[in-house]
Parts: sequence; C-alpha cells; structure tokens
Amino acid sequence: MNYKKIVILLVILAILIFGIYLVNNKKEKNEESKIVVKLKSEQIKKIELIEGSKKIVVEKTGKKWKIVSPIKTNADEIAVERITSDFAELKPEKIVEKEAGDLKKYGLSNPERGITIISNKGEKYTILFGDKGPLGDEYYAKLKSSPEVFLLNSSLRDDIMKTVSDLRDKHIVKFDTDKVKELIIKDSENNRDFQLKKDGERWFFIKPKKCLANETKIDDIVFSLESLEAKEIIKDSPADKDLKEYNLKSPVLSVEIKTDKSTKKVDISKKGEDYFAFSKGSNFIAKISDTVKDDISKDFKELREKKVAVFSGYEINRIKLSYKSKNYFMEKDDNGTWRLKKPEKFILQDDKISDLLSALEELEADEIIDNPESLKTYGLDKPSIKVELFKEDSKKPITLIFGKEEDNKVYVKNTEFSYIFKTGKDVLDKFPKSSIIDWKFKESKKEED
Repeated sequence: MNYKKIVILLVILAILIFGIYLVNNKKEKNEESKIVVKLKSEQIKKIELIEGSKKIVVEKTGKKWKIVSPIKTNADEIAVERITSDFAELKPEKIVEKEAGDLKKYGLSNPERGITIISNKGEKYTILFGDKGPLGDEYYAKLKSSPEVFLLNSSLRDDIMKTVSDLRDKHIVKFDTDKVKELIIKDSENNRDFQLKKDGERWFFIKPKKCLANETKIDDIVFSLESLEAKEIIKDSPADKDLKEYNLKSPVLSVEIKTDKSTKKVDISKKGEDYFAFSKGSNFIAKISDTVKDDISKDFKELREKKVAVFSGYEINRIKLSYKSKNYFMEKDDNGTWRLKKPEKFILQDDKISDLLSALEELEADEIIDNPESLKTYGLDKPSIKVELFKEDSKKPITLIFGKEEDNKVYVKNTEFSYIFKTGKDVLDKFPKSSIIDWKFKESKKEED
C-alpha cells in the first residue's frame, strides 16, 4: 500500500470519527433535553404531594425525613426515598406535544394530582398528572411552568397517591439494636418481672435471679421491639384520657430499652381482644398485632441459657485437661493440628478433639440446681474431670468440672456461675478411655520426638 492511499484512509477514518462524535453529542443533548427534573435524589430536600387544594408536605431535617403537614411526625425513610429516587433526574417515556394548546384532552386543564420537588438550593419543580395514556400503563403529565405534555410511567402516579398513613413512620419505638445494654420487662398479666444486662455479646439476667440468658432469644426480643409497627394509628399526641381509654395507664406489658445514652419505654395494653401500644418517642396510640405480646414476653425458663458453656468449637485453641489424676495441656498450631505439649509431646488425633469440643459445645442441662448444697453433695469438691477451654483471644478459660454420676446423669459446674447443671452422661464417653495415649496420632511419619 502506497503513501497516498494511507493518507486517504486516514482522512476517511477521521471523518467517520468526527461523524460519530457529532451523532453522540446530538444524542446526549437530546437525552439531556428530555430530563424533566434535573436533580439527584440526595439534592432533594422537600416534597409536596398535591391533591386539589390539599398537600402532604415532607421535609428533610438533617438526615431524617419528617412529615410537617397536615400533621407533624416522623416519616418512613424508605417510602419517602423511593419517591425521591423515582423523581430524581426524571425522563419522560415520550414527549406528546411540545406546545400543547388544548390541555383538556389530556386531563391537564385543571389537574387534581401532582408533586412539587424542592432542592436544597431552592430549585423547584411541580409536575402535574392528567388522564391515563393510550397504553394504560402511562399517564399524561406536564411541568406546571411548561406547555410541554409528556407521558410518565404509572408507577410514578402511584407514588404521588400516597397518603399520610402510607408515608408516616409506624415504628412504635426507635433505637439502635446494637447499642442496647439493658432490658426491663414487666408482664403484669403473667406476673413476670425481668431485668437483663448485656456484657459484651452475652445477656445476663439480673432479675429474677442472676444467671446467663439465651443470647439468641433475647436478641429476638430486641428485634421484635425494634420492628414493632402500628397496624393502625388510633390517636396522635394522646391526652391522659385517651391513654386511659385504651388501658395504657395500666398496661399488661411494659418494656424499658436502655443504651448508654438513652432510655426508651413502650407500653402494651389489651382492650377487648385487641392490643394497643404507646411510646412517648412516637407519641401515638397504635393498634398492633395480637402476636406481639407473645413475641416479647416469654417464660423465664424459656429465656434462660440451658447450655453448660456457650462457645464455638473453632474458637478454642488450647485445652487443659485434668483426668484420671493426670494433667494434660493441648494446643492447636497454626496449621490447625492439635498437639499435646505437656506432660509429653506428640500429635493428637484431630477428630478426638473435635468430638470432645462438639460434645461440650452442645452439652445442655436437663436440670439446673440454683441453690446447690455443698459441692461435696454432687461430687464436685473432688471432680473426676476438670477441663479448661481457652479461646484464641482470651486469657481466662471456660472451666468445667464434672462430679458424680446419678440416674444416668452427671453433675457439671461451670465455675463462672453459682448454679450446677445435671446433664446426660454420654459426654463422658468423649474423654480418653484410659489416658491421653489413646488419642495419639498413629502415623509414625507425623510423630514428634
């Protein structure tokens, strides 16, 4: 190919590139010209839903949305942000007329429904909705300030049809579940009076007696309280007489939720077959699901932790075992292999350690003795087995001692607590039959001197 042909091809290529640029540039300008609302959702500070002469006004205060008219209350963040997201950078489905002379044929001569969107800089867009479009899933619409008529998806009209009830926050009490440190639950109907405190990830009963609570079940109660919503708002800003009317001055259930910085309280009452709730934070009387009380108020025995020790086997990397008058120290190395360190050194069978840890992890009380007699009564003054389990990130072990066997059961004490467990003795089969030699790894090539 000669030089002249190369030049000609380069010129043609340059013309093509320039042509593509012009087409794309024109397309971008056309796309931009179609944008009805030129705001990002995070720039929207206020929305007004229009129904004739009535308006629902929702405004952002800090990071929270609030309904400011026709009532003042917290807004449902998700519901409001769905609207702001739908109307941000809004593009019509189709431009019907750029200069519409007859708005009546589109139902836009005196529209009843619309939305006003106002930015944090004061920019304002009012979109009015008219009749259904020819396809049925679109509506005619226009900007109040423009004669241009366009079509918008029917989902956008659904947004502007929201009521105060649709947009308001129906949560009875609001708090951060991760920051809850204390619960006080008073159930007058079932004569239950509980106080629980959280220490790290664990929940402890303070009342009716000091003991470990079941973490999952208490967390479920916290979640039930956080997700408690009104089925129906009965009365905003109720007076004392309103609270009395719905028996909220003498609730069947009261719960205090405490964090380091605040205390929230919710009262639940019963009137007839219906349940009602009130909290000063939300400041409305709400009708709630009749299952809520059962979700929150449980029997002490159900909420108490029945496991002898709460841990996960994979967390344990060291074990001290006193067994048959011998003391053993085992450790898991960086490769996950268990090794005996004292009194001898050799590799252990991993499955034996795993079986023991699993059995101890799942060990659950058949009976809990809260006010035990002397340890001697249960054979725990001179325990047959003592096992100390060390977590990777802890210097203090979980210490379990095993006492006498009785009626196919064995007495066990977790030294962290004052009470004693009576549980199935099958766990004893997970310890070495005679000595730790039973657990020695048999492959000579993996043995250590």
